Amino acid sequence: MTKLPVKSKLFLPERAERWHRERKIESLRREKHGSLLLTRYEYVPRHPAAVGVGILFCSDLHFQGSAADYGKLEALRNIAREEKVDYIVLGGDLAADAAELDLLPGALDALPHDAVKLAVFGNWERAKSWIRPEHWKEEFARHKVTLLRNESWSDERFFFYGLDEIKEGCPLEPAAWPYDRENVLISHSPDGVIGIDFLDALNPVSLALTGHTHGGQIRLPLWGALFTSSSYGRRFDCGIFRRSGKVLEMIVSSGMGECSLPWRFRCPPEAWLIRFVAPKHNLHSRQAKEKAK
Repeated sequence: MTKLPVKSKLFLPERAERWHRERKIESLRREKHGSLLLTRYEYVPRHPAAVGVGILFCSDLHFQGSAADYGKLEALRNIAREEKVDYIVLGGDLAADAAELDLLPGALDALPHDAVKLAVFGNWERAKSWIRPEHWKEEFARHKVTLLRNESWSDERFFFYGLDEIKEGCPLEPAAWPYDRENVLISHSPDGVIGIDFLDALNPVSLALTGHTHGGQIRLPLWGALFTSSSYGRRFDCGIFRRSGKVLEMIVSSGMGECSLPWRFRCPPEAWLIRFVAPKHNLHSRQAKEKAK
């Protein structure tokens, strides 16, 4: 297990250069669901057992108990029910300011119920140093959400691994990845994925799910995000990115909520629906691509 010295190595530009943008967010299928924009993405897994599975991924709600917040959670419930998703993954920053922490149980109870629910810490949770990580985990568990901090959750089809948050915590790669299941990495920020991208550490990973950037929250035509809170500027604002020389793809969600500014411009609140599909007959599967390398 490689420990990343977080405080001294937040910025790793040589590792970021290994990644390139695969799909812009504007090129993907997106549709309105209540107060959320649902981004649909079909992904060909390495393992046939994963075919047909649906993951609903959302991040950065910054819940403050407003009618708009509850409207977004209602939209999530409706999507989860209509699409019959198997897993719901929360990418961190579900909580907001300390003044709203007593509202957190309401947010957790309002989440969809008929799916496995997994989550990771965001910087807003980890920055509250007076609250032990164990307390967060216990609170989430009371509402049937498994909060992962350098930990895994798995079943017969998937191995999910949730990183600790990179700004305030210390992300660690797992001791080993299984090769008989679909490996999904969950990180609050794309910076966390870049941080553990050392040598062949990510070789067994198929998909990484991240957020934190809010897509810039303000996006201008022909320019994109004005600013993101990533150490790499606007490079990983939102969309799909691929690791050079690997089959690994990283999804960066623009999130559901607002931070700093109480509004968005050309960057609507979103959730992602990742559907694992069989390779089409006229396309090379990911397995074939791997063998060709």
